[in-house]
Amino acid sequence: MLDVPFAFPNISATYAVFDGPFGQKLAADIKKKTGMTVLGFGDSGGFFHISNNKKPITTPADMVGLKIRTMGLDTHKAIISSLGGQPTALAWAEVYTALQTGVADGQMNPIPIIAFAKFQEVQKYLTLTGHLFAPYVWVMNTKFWDGLTNDEKNVVSYSAKSAIVAGRGMGRVIEASNKGLAALSKTMKVNSLTDEQKKAFKDKAVPEVTKIINQKFGAEGTEMMNAFLQAVKAAE
Repeated sequence: MLDVPFAFPNISATYAVFDGPFGQKLAADIKKKTGMTVLGFGDSGGFFHISNNKKPITTPADMVGLKIRTMGLDTHKAIISSLGGQPTALAWAEVYTALQTGVADGQMNPIPIIAFAKFQEVQKYLTLTGHLFAPYVWVMNTKFWDGLTNDEKNVVSYSAKSAIVAGRGMGRVIEASNKGLAALSKTMKVNSLTDEQKKAFKDKAVPEVTKIINQKFGAEGTEMMNAFLQAVKAAE
């Protein structure tokens, strides 16, 4: 349900959602299903954006025929296919070469990841879609956690929360520094979507992703998705 595209209005809303009641609800569900205690939700680099080596993307029509690398998630693949692109699931280690050789025309990732992976060397265009936010989930084995003293738990919890806050700040610094968007802009043509343009993407992608969530996870998935979207609305 976190893959409902274009859900967040801005980056600060992601912090409010995952640090608030919804984050606690999600953490409880993770613990129930996995036996892992959630220490917090970290920032994997900010919002996902789409790059490619063929043409600027400003409308869903520009996506038609483009082979876009995704992770092997049905929701991620549905986002690309709903926009007219061809989702190409590839392991991370294969992405640079795939972009270089044309096996894939493009990919989607946050700015810091695009920069650190040096995708600007093999990609010409970057569209700041901001369509996804995928948090890192920091977990600890519950049996180990339960074996800690209260003082030890406080140390671990404080350390995790401090590191997550620092990581979020670092992600924003990298995005705005000469190691982030500025570096990408030197060799890539970068464009942002207007609210109207973004709505055209959202209107096509959201129904397909929500359909997958409803079908694959049933009433439980629908309830969790609705809780997520309500938390986002409250964060606005």
